[in-house]
Amino acid sequence: MFEKKSTNSAQVIIGNGVKMIGEITEADNVQIDGNADVTMDTDNLIVGSTGNLKGTITSNNIDVSGKLEGKITARETLTVQELG
Repeated sequence: MFEKKSTNSAQVIIGNGVKMIGEITEADNVQIDGNADVTMDTDNLIVGSTGNLKGTITSNNIDVSGKLEGKITARETLTVQELG
């Protein structure tokens, strides 16, 4: 799903059972499978089926299978899967 821009692509994965509060910066690809209340601006975002994401979210591409709430901006594509 993610397309690497370069070999120096920064990736963040918040795993199932993990809770994060804060800000995610300078990450090209982010996957949320746990709980996160964050501010982020990223290239690609996946909210997995066990993911629960809220906050101020800006991303080029967003793919949602879990829960997503807050101020959401998708610059290019927003895909909501059947479970999302």
